[in-house]
Amino acid sequence: MQCGVTCSKHLDFGCAQISEAGWRKLGSDRRNAWKCSSCRNHSPRPASSPVPSASPCQLAGLPTLFEDIKSIKSELTDLRMSCEFMGARLDNFATKIADVETK
Repeated sequence: MQCGVTCSKHLDFGCAQISEAGWRKLGSDRRNAWKCSSCRNHSPRPASSPVPSASPCQLAGLPTLFEDIKSIKSELTDLRMSCEFMGARLDNFATKIADVETK
């Protein structure tokens, strides 16, 4: 493979740190624009956008949200238990109805 930038070095897959399968998966445009590690290290990096920090106003409501989530989890647990109980009761009624129908 050949560096597609200024140096035009020819490298084998091991030295280029890419597998042959990975190289073949690249489209022709990406293969032509591929840079060796030397050219990659000397290329200017795009400026990264600053990571916004959370303001105290945004963090102020978090404890309330956590409590709401805990409450919702508890209610869902209770609801699941109730559904399981009612399902068992329905199974019991279905059994009793089947017994009555067979008599």
